[in-house]
Amino acid sequence: MIAQNIVHTLIRRKQTVSIAESCTGGMISSLLTDIPGASRCFKGSAIIYTAKAKESLLSIPKHVIREYTEVSLYTTYRLAVNIRQRLLSDFAIAITGYLGPGGGTRAHPKGTVCIVGISKQRTVCKILRLTASSRTKNKKSAAAAALSVLYRLVSTYPT
Repeated sequence: MIAQNIVHTLIRRKQTVSIAESCTGGMISSLLTDIPGASRCFKGSAIIYTAKAKESLLSIPKHVIREYTEVSLYTTYRLAVNIRQRLLSDFAIAITGYLGPGGGTRAHPKGTVCIVGISKQRTVCKILRLTASSRTKNKKSAAAAALSVLYRLVSTYPT
């Protein structure tokens, strides 16, 4: 339902969205493109699962990943900015995270997910601490949270 509201709002306003996905592996893009007519607002996405993919596809410098790690608000913000600029969209969402059962760091333990939504005028950031023992459940929760961030960004954008 939230994906449908996002797509219909973007189409009505003649606005567009692009997505940079790491931990969700394309799930957010899939949820949006399941909605008929999504091609009128969905510019595209990049699944940037590894550090190398983040560097080569979305121009995240190695020093950013070294200093802030792959899962940080700053790295996620840079991903959102770069995908929005690359695809010339009005909105962008980026997501990174450690969905478990392994992974994580002291600062960002397993279950940590960073989401950043941006437009020309606004940035919305969210950090999740997911606790489900199932990676699939965490992935679905992360994708749903990213759609919520996007909905908040789109629905409060001045028309």
